[in-house]
Amino acid sequence: QATTGPGPRSGAKAEQAAVASFLDAVGQGMLAELSVNTELASGNVLSVNQQKGTEEAPQCLFTLNAFSDGSISDSHARINKHHLQVTSLSWSKTGQTLAASYGRYDVQGWCSIPGAVATWNLARLGFNTASPDRFIDVDTCVICCAFHPAEPALLAGGTYNGELVIWDLNQTEANAQIAKTDVLSELRHREPITAVSWQYSSQEARRHRAGAASYRLFTLGADGRLLVWLWNQLSNPLYGYELQWTSPGNNMRVCMGGSCMAFCPAATAHEEAALLLVGTEGGRLLRCQVNDMNEASVREFAARVDAAAASSSAKLELRSAVKGTDYQLMAATVNALGACPRQRQLAVAAGGDGTLRVLDVLRSAPLLVLEPSAAGLLSAGWSPSRPLVFTAGSGDGCVYVYDLAAKQRLIRPVALLQVASSSSSSTGVNALAYNR
Repeated sequence: QATTGPGPRSGAKAEQAAVASFLDAVGQGMLAELSVNTELASGNVLSVNQQKGTEEAPQCLFTLNAFSDGSISDSHARINKHHLQVTSLSWSKTGQTLAASYGRYDVQGWCSIPGAVATWNLARLGFNTASPDRFIDVDTCVICCAFHPAEPALLAGGTYNGELVIWDLNQTEANAQIAKTDVLSELRHREPITAVSWQYSSQEARRHRAGAASYRLFTLGADGRLLVWLWNQLSNPLYGYELQWTSPGNNMRVCMGGSCMAFCPAATAHEEAALLLVGTEGGRLLRCQVNDMNEASVREFAARVDAAAASSSAKLELRSAVKGTDYQLMAATVNALGACPRQRQLAVAAGGDGTLRVLDVLRSAPLLVLEPSAAGLLSAGWSPSRPLVFTAGSGDGCVYVYDLAAKQRLIRPVALLQVASSSSSSTGVNALAYNR
């Protein structure tokens, strides 16, 4: 029996016609958006608004405060009786949670002033800007903190007394601390940990089949030590370096205290970052390498640690990570460093002398020297999405945004943000962080 109606071929032609009609309707808009994204990724433009001939003024979305300012009468409000300051900021992998560490820089000797770590989930419905989602009390000032690059709940922090602490934000506040270095250990930081950084390790990735254990922790101390840790094994560091260099003229080896560091990005996502810049309290910049940390050297280092622990007279000598010291000297402490995520050789250095220097890490002379503020610069960072944009925070409460693509006003900031008011007890921008 014969049937009437459209056959399979006519149905397919109808579907193809519908798809073609849809592509004609949305295709041009989709291609335009893809073109804009490509240009943004390559650094050819600063923003979509500039293409359209418009500029949007920077806006303050939230003002977060972990302590009560006295304007609200809440019996549960925390009072900042120790006058703690924000010492560092870090965004979680999801880009939704912001962590802030609290401490003080004017402590003399052993620190007995309690510090804290606070986190806000900005994506949570109805979050309170005056009350953090998590507030973790720490028995000493916290100088730096950093979220794990792959695990949003893992947070590492360095304290004024040289302790490395790991918190799991999935736990209750009482049980959030899951690991901590031993303050009595011989191989530890004896002065404040000034910077902490998670770095991918191909060795750990092969050993643990990726995941959170694929990353190692690097800690920089004011004692001149650069130590490498496995975050779930903090009894002893996996490896250790010192910031030693030979003083010209007298051939004496000098160990300098580190104030900040920035790792230059690896060539691919599956390679280890081995080149880093380190700033010192004396205004010197150091080019360091950590690419000699193979399995054999790690085993040899562990054997030397055990031998030093067994003998009271043995002294553990650490290898120097410094490979170059020929950068121009700053007139004050190097307070912050930021590496360009798209160009391995570019970095920015912020000094207490008020200068902001754009560096080629393989050249001694800076590419560009800017002087945005006489109050001194305390923080700096390079945009992860716009390769020609970097920022610096000053001691007078301002954030200066620069764009290397703005050739007409290269030495002037393209945006100036007044973050802290002059009436505030602490006006300096101690930390800034880009949300990736």
